[in-house]
Parts: sequence; C-alpha cells; structure tokens
Amino acid sequence: MGINNLIREVGRISAFVVFLVLLKTSVIDFMVVSGVSMSPYLSDGELILVNKTAYGILNPFSDGYIVRCRGVEPGDVVIYPMNGRYVVKRCRGLEGERVEVSSENGYSLKVNGESFPLSETEYRHYKDVKAVPENMFFAVGDNISYSVDSRDYGFVSLENVRGKVFKLKKR
Repeated sequence: MGINNLIREVGRISAFVVFLVLLKTSVIDFMVVSGVSMSPYLSDGELILVNKTAYGILNPFSDGYIVRCRGVEPGDVVIYPMNGRYVVKRCRGLEGERVEVSSENGYSLKVNGESFPLSETEYRHYKDVKAVPENMFFAVGDNISYSVDSRDYGFVSLENVRGKVFKLKKR
C-alpha cells in the first residue's frame, strides 16, 4: 500500500469516527439503566434508546439546543444530567402548572393532578411553591419509594433535557 492510499484510508476512518461521535452526541444513543427508580417501566441493567433529536437539535459542544422543535410533555421519559451523571425520570409537571403542597396526613405535593409523598425536608423546600417555574419541569421516578428526583433536588431545567428515552423490547 502506497503512502497516498494509506493517507486516504486514514482520512476515511477518521471521517467515520467523527460521524459516529456526532451521531452519539447529537442524534441517538444507547445506554444501560443503572438502578430501580424507573421500575417497573425500566429494569436495572436494561438497554434503552435515547432519541436526542426528540425535542430539537442538541449543541454537541455545549449545553442546550441549537434549535427546539417541540417541548417535553407530561408522561415523557427523559434523560438529563444531575450531579455529574445522567438520570432517567418521567415528566410529571410542566412550567406554569399549579403545585399544591399539603401537610395533612403526612407531607405531599400535588402537580398535574398527581400526588407525591414528601419528607419533612422536601415539604419545607416546596411549601411556598404555587406553580412549576418557567422553563422548568417536575420529574419523578416511577418507583417512587426508591427514586431520587425533583422532590429531592428541585425542578429541572428544560434546557438540561438530553433526549427522550425509549424502552427496547426484550427478546
């Protein structure tokens, strides 16, 4: 193989690697679930597909979107970074939706017609909140007893959503 053929081959391989990196960072990704916070919908060790274009075109070089085409909807299972790792949770309330916090019969928070239990600390954090703030959403794991979610760390910025999660069918 001559030097020109070698240079062409290295160029092709490099272009393919760049294509794969852009595909993974901006379009589609596969990940493995770690934990039980989304059980029974997602199981620990299960392979998921992340559609990174579901809400727009992500900027592969920084946080946020280059273009947004649609918004997160209640019930969507999304992925976003939190405390240095990616988490998967279900959207339970969107910006502007009314939030009701109660201390009757234990602590609870109601958003979008659903009630979620709170600890006393979480209750104190949310007791004066009347609505989901602008450009934010309320995210909760399906396995509420084993989920660290918006009840613990607050509302999540819509700009932080990195994609919509889809369950891959088991064989």
